[in-house]
Amino acid sequence: MKRQSILGCILVLCLTLGFGASTSLGQAVYGSIIGTVTDPQGNAVAGAKVTVTSVTKNTKRRNHHE
Repeated sequence: MKRQSILGCILVLCLTLGFGASTSLGQAVYGSIIGTVTDPQGNAVAGAKVTVTSVTKNTKRRNHHE
């Protein structure tokens, strides 16, 4: 009886870890920034260059749209 109890606990532990691992793989690390660069009067700035900086990763990405 004690052996069945131990095997049951091991099975529950394995299933719990298995389900936890599969849900953690579904996390995405992608994102987007959407907006408009404007001047002080509120007019859109054509050809503006934008640099996005990640403080946590210490990286920069520069983008240029016309």
